[in-house]
Amino acid sequence: MVRVGGLSYACTPAEGIGRRISELTLDSGRRLEPGKRYKVAGWASVGEQQGKPVWDVLADHLRAGKTSMPRGSGVTLKGLEGNPGIAGTG
Repeated sequence: MVRVGGLSYACTPAEGIGRRISELTLDSGRRLEPGKRYKVAGWASVGEQQGKPVWDVLADHLRAGKTSMPRGSGVTLKGLEGNPGIAGTG
């Protein structure tokens, strides 16, 4: 399961590969369109990068008095009823 910003989705861990993620929407509530290209950004890179590390960019952002942060995780878990490994369900 991936942390996201700007997106919401439902994850059903017990489903098979390719069927676990559903209800994928932008924070505005608009569904993503199949076949449309979207730009994304990640917290960690998989290759060599140039520029400031993201934690320094975030620190500069907060020092500048900009405190708005993403709301919640945007992830809803499904199919976990009775799972003792999930807090609040046992």
